This record gives sequence, structure tokens and C-alpha cells, in this order.
Amino acid sequence: MFRKNGKQITNKPNDHIFFSEHSEYFIIEKKEASGQTFQALIDKDGKQLIPQKYSAIHFNLKDSLIVCCTA
Repeated sequence: MFRKNGKQITNKPNDHIFFSEHSEYFIIEKKEASGQTFQALIDKDGKQLIPQKYSAIHFNLKDSLIVCCTA
């Protein structure tokens, strides 16, 4: 995924990258050989903020809470 100015957001191998509810962050997703999918949170510069070990990441924009779930 690239920003408008052509700069690549992340060069790490991932299966998917999604926009999040907050415009400054992206959710990246990787599927393991076991079939389980893990998500991580990165900022617009590609810096990893939450490690890739959660099954879901959600935002509560009213109080800026980030919820990470594992199952």
C-alpha cells in the first residue's frame, strides 16, 4: 500500500492491509500455516504500534480506546 505521495507504507510481507477506523493507522493481517490469522497495528509511517499476535483490533473513537482480541 502506498500513500498519495508514492511513499510505501510498509515493505514487510503481509497478506492484507486495511484502513482502520482512525485515519492515522492501518491494520495489517497475516495468515499462519495453521490457518489462523493475526493482526497488528501500524501508523502511517509503517511503525508497528501493536504486535502481530491478535485475532482482531478495533477502535472506540469516542475515548480513543484500542481493543485487541485473541480467540
